[in-house]
Amino acid sequence: MIQDIAPHRYDNTYRLRRPSWSDYVLCIQKNRTLLVEKQDASGEYEIPAFAQLETLLPDARERAVYLFAVDEQPYFLVEVEDDEDIVLPDGERFSWKVTAYFRTMTPSFQAFAAITATQLWRWRRSRRFCGHCGTKTVDSKIERALVCPACGQTEYPKICPAVIVAITNGDK
Repeated sequence: MIQDIAPHRYDNTYRLRRPSWSDYVLCIQKNRTLLVEKQDASGEYEIPAFAQLETLLPDARERAVYLFAVDEQPYFLVEVEDDEDIVLPDGERFSWKVTAYFRTMTPSFQAFAAITATQLWRWRRSRRFCGHCGTKTVDSKIERALVCPACGQTEYPKICPAVIVAITNGDK
């Protein structure tokens, strides 16, 4: 899918950075992502910026984890605990969308960003505790990894590349 976002440029270089109000935020809870309705009245949704979430999640910028950039525009993750209640006010344009929504989301580079963020969220959720000693993991300060502060076990995001190949023999 990364080839489908051209001419946009994806940069997953690890950085320690804090978000600005104009940076994108993927707020994820229970396999759902909080999106905002587009201004064009198309009925479609897009990834909000931190400024748009200020009243819903006042501490979002403090909780944010840097993920990557597309065209040098940063994207951050805010993990919402399963029991955390975010009430969407009446009349607001926000909606929780399941991952399947991203299949039809436009533009494609935003769909790519949302899917990639969801994959990183799932990795973080599955590695919340050390697989060796059970201690709660913490974010590494030097690379994209979760580290056990007790035993030093380091967990990296799983990379599962796939290749589609066609084998031909003449016209078969």
